[in-house]
Amino acid sequence: MLIHLGRGVSVQGESLISLTDLQREQSPEMQRLIERYRASGLLRTLGPDPKTLVICRDRRHRNKCLCYLSCVGLRTLRARAEEAAAWQRS
Repeated sequence: MLIHLGRGVSVQGESLISLTDLQREQSPEMQRLIERYRASGLLRTLGPDPKTLVICRDRRHRNKCLCYLSCVGLRTLRARAEEAAAWQRS
């Protein structure tokens, strides 16, 4: 099942690796991680005020991840992911 991340972008639920709240204070490690993904061209920003960092497996390259800075909040994305997982189990 697809999970909508915002701005018309959706990902397969089973490809999700991590959801991280960016509204809390970001650690230097998190800022470096975001910059590393940005520099490698694997980061997509989905709005002017990112709330959640979403890390997914890239369907085309199994050893790579794609990252999204989503304007959708962590709670909403988590609920969408849980709904997708429950739908898949049924």
